[in-house]
Amino acid sequence: MNLESLTESLKHEFLCYYHADLIPANWQNKDVAHGLAFESAARLVRVVEQKEDLIDLLKILIANRSHPLNESLAEETDIEWDIEEEDWFGYKALLEGIIKYLKAY
Repeated sequence: MNLESLTESLKHEFLCYYHADLIPANWQNKDVAHGLAFESAARLVRVVEQKEDLIDLLKILIANRSHPLNESLAEETDIEWDIEEEDWFGYKALLEGIIKYLKAY
C-alpha cells in the first residue's frame, strides 16, 4: 500500500472517530484510550493492505511531532495534538496503542 493510501486511511479514521466533537472528553484516560486504540486497530487492519507499513508510519508520527501528517490530523480533528503538551502525550499513547493492537492481528 502506498503512502498516500495509508495517509488517507489514517485521516479517515481520525476524522470519523477522533474529531473534537466525537471523541470522549476523557479520551486520555488509560482505559478509554485502550478501548479507542483497540477499535481503531480493528478498523484499520481491515482497510490497509500491509499493516507493517501503517505501523512504520505511526512510528514516524510518534517520533516527529511536527510531521505534516500530525499537523493535518490536528487540523482535521480540531484537537491540537501537535501543539498542546497534554494532548501530544495522549496522542502518542493512542498511536502506540494502535501499533500494539495492529501487531496482535
